[in-house]
Amino acid sequence: SVKTQWSDEAIVRQFNDYSQLMVTWTAADRALSVGWEDLVRLASDGPGRPSPPPDGTWASDSDGLAGFDRELPAVLRRVPTGWLVVLGRPGAGKTMLMLRLVLDLLAHREQGSGQPVPVLVPVTTWDPEKDSLYSWLEDRLTIDHPGLAEYVPAGHAAQSRIAALLFHGKIIPVLDGLDEMAHGASMRDSLV
Repeated sequence: SVKTQWSDEAIVRQFNDYSQLMVTWTAADRALSVGWEDLVRLASDGPGRPSPPPDGTWASDSDGLAGFDRELPAVLRRVPTGWLVVLGRPGAGKTMLMLRLVLDLLAHREQGSGQPVPVLVPVTTWDPEKDSLYSWLEDRLTIDHPGLAEYVPAGHAAQSRIAALLFHGKIIPVLDGLDEMAHGASMRDSLV
């Protein structure tokens, strides 16, 4: 259903019209990011963390994250944490890049594999001072996908399907529009 939703949106936005500007990117200024060694440590240290992948899987530093057009899924795999923030001026193509990322990840996802499903979510309605990211995502995604609101057994309690999918990491939220959120909204506590 996610693939159908965003494939239809791509048609509406004339996304497959290759006369549109292709998007390129480079790593942000190092002052805007945590050190690369800290990202590697965050991704690989601590209880429950998987062993680091084979050498050469992750980029050796942020400069290894530059790319062009449809390379973003491969670039994302080179980020130790799997987290990426796309910065750019209004109209630079951030939303188009995120839409393309979702469609490309879905195209490479094996049906029935249990791999997480990427979901593009506009965050303009999220108020981080009112809701945590996960509670807001649960509410937002049940609007787009009402069947996920159904409650299922979960240990000694019940929770919605969407809450279970989020808890077990079966959804990759691709958040769009952070720059369009109300000014002054504090996200630090909500993202943690």
